[in-house]
Amino acid sequence: MRRIAVRGARAVVARHRKTLESKIAGIILAKRPRPVVVTIDGGVSSGKTDFAKRLARELGRNSMKCVVIGVDDYVIPRAARKKLGAGYFDFRNWFRLDVLSKNLGQIRSGKTMVEKPSYSHKTGTDKGFRRLRIPVNAVVIVSGIFTLDERVRKFSDLKILLDAAPEEREKRAIRRDLERSGIPEKETLRRLAEVFEPTYRRHIKENAGFADLVIDNTDFTTPLLKRNLKN
Repeated sequence: MRRIAVRGARAVVARHRKTLESKIAGIILAKRPRPVVVTIDGGVSSGKTDFAKRLARELGRNSMKCVVIGVDDYVIPRAARKKLGAGYFDFRNWFRLDVLSKNLGQIRSGKTMVEKPSYSHKTGTDKGFRRLRIPVNAVVIVSGIFTLDERVRKFSDLKILLDAAPEEREKRAIRRDLERSGIPEKETLRRLAEVFEPTYRRHIKENAGFADLVIDNTDFTTPLLKRNLKN
């Protein structure tokens, strides 16, 4: 009986997620035929990467070709960050948002091949530029913090903001940093308090109103569509 109950609960969760992702897929479908850029912003460990992958799968089921771009690939090398001085504490300075903006402009103009940077979180180094093929009339999902920044959002057809409880994001960040980069919990908490969260709060205060959709992603299994901040 317990196994049946668990399977039933999982089925309900899957249906809920699919319904939300289907709604978003419908919005995207209405914007074609042409390249469509979807951006997903949110605080550290709000679930942006996972949400982007699930949305891409749903779009694929609707016969739409997708390309997912991670903002993390636009991070400047660790050695360069140490030379930022006071600018180190503005998290936005860690990212080459101008390069991302250039890439998105190329995609929106119809280019089918762009050169984008690649970054290793394990070594903290730049892996150089790589060619990324963009299928004709593809949906390009850009997942990462600061995609509501004016340099990025001006190329976005659908701007999504993921919200999640700070304490839940903190737990996820500790686990992710340890697994991905070997960063100890104490260092993760220090960076959250001194760099990441202060910058993100300023960013959201300035730019949250530009989001088209706001989703509460505190619980990965049941993301909830919240009120549109524009309304």
